[in-house]
Order: sequence, then C-alpha cells, then structure tokens
Amino acid sequence: MGPRQVIALGSATLGALAALNTALSPARPPLHRPAGVPLIFEWDQGAVQYYEQGTGSPVLLVHGLGLTPSSYEMRFLMEALSRQHQVYAIDLLGFGGSERPEIPYTADLYRRLLSDFVRQVSGPCCLVATGA
Repeated sequence: MGPRQVIALGSATLGALAALNTALSPARPPLHRPAGVPLIFEWDQGAVQYYEQGTGSPVLLVHGLGLTPSSYEMRFLMEALSRQHQVYAIDLLGFGGSERPEIPYTADLYRRLLSDFVRQVSGPCCLVATGA
C-alpha cells in the first residue's frame, strides 16, 4: 500500500469515526453551557452571556477566575437551586460566551459588571461565587 492509499484510508477512517460520534450523541447539550435559557446582558463594556432557570427568590451564580472558567462550572448548583429559586448564572466579561474586549480586566471592572447586572437584570439577590 502506497503513501496516498494510507492517507486516504486514514482520512476515511477518521471521517467514519466522526460520523459515528455525531450519530451516537445527537441529544447531548454542548459542554460550554449550563441548563437554563441563554440570554445576553448588553453592558457598556460588551455583551455578557447569562443563563436563567427556575422561579422564586433570585440567586446569582458567579464562576471563578482562571484559564477556562465559565458558568458551566455552576451547572449542578444551578439545577439544584432552580427547584426553589430563580437562578442566574453569568459568564463574566472575557469568559464563556461573553465578549472579550481588549480592555484591562480588573476587580473594579467585575464589581461594576455585577452591580449593573443586579441593578438591571436580577434585582436584589443572593450571590454565590466560586474561586480563591
């Protein structure tokens, strides 16, 4: 078998495996988002994605900071809390599905974002955050 045939066979095998993977898992939700309705908060520094689920007193879930955090890390907590509360899980600016503007990401930026989100979207709420 020549090199072209090996490449063709390898490509066909990879294509078949990709098709099989798609066929076996069509109903799986994407790994980058929690349950709930995806929404956008149009903030003055950029579009901020968040998810909303449940009814009752509001709870805001905020993921930690690091290399790849997002609201997805709050998915199990959101599911549990949404049985008795209206839960919001936010992707901070620069993370998850939110915009990544070229601006300095500071503690004050996130304080302003959360303050504006509470004032304009969730109203007074219980805040639950992760991280060190």
